[in-house]
Amino acid sequence: EFREFMRFVKQVSCYIEDGNVPIHREVDIMSHYLKGSAYNFYERTCGDCPEKWTLQQFFIRLYDYIFPLSFRTEQRRKLRRCSQGKHRVRDYVGYFEDLCDTIGPIDEQEKVSLLWDGFAGYIAAGLYNRNLHPE
Repeated sequence: EFREFMRFVKQVSCYIEDGNVPIHREVDIMSHYLKGSAYNFYERTCGDCPEKWTLQQFFIRLYDYIFPLSFRTEQRRKLRRCSQGKHRVRDYVGYFEDLCDTIGPIDEQEKVSLLWDGFAGYIAAGLYNRNLHPE
């Protein structure tokens, strides 16, 4: 469900940007692509005055509406437990980035430290040997 949400956000954002949609029309134009409970949410929250909303404001509120309060907390737990294991570095980093995207803003240093801590020992050692480190 989160991937669908992010896909929608990305596609709408590109459509709005590529179409040079005026800022005051962005949320109204975006609403044409909503359906079901997402459209009902739009109608209840900003349907009467979409020009007063930014896309970012709307997406944040829609996110909070769709996903339970515990969703971010659970995703943070997954992020703290995330490790490379037997996966390729590329796959681990991709999964890690996906988890980060589900949480929202994360301090860059914390993100680097968590990623580093999850690397397989031999990968972290190789990075240290190349004079790379999480600090």
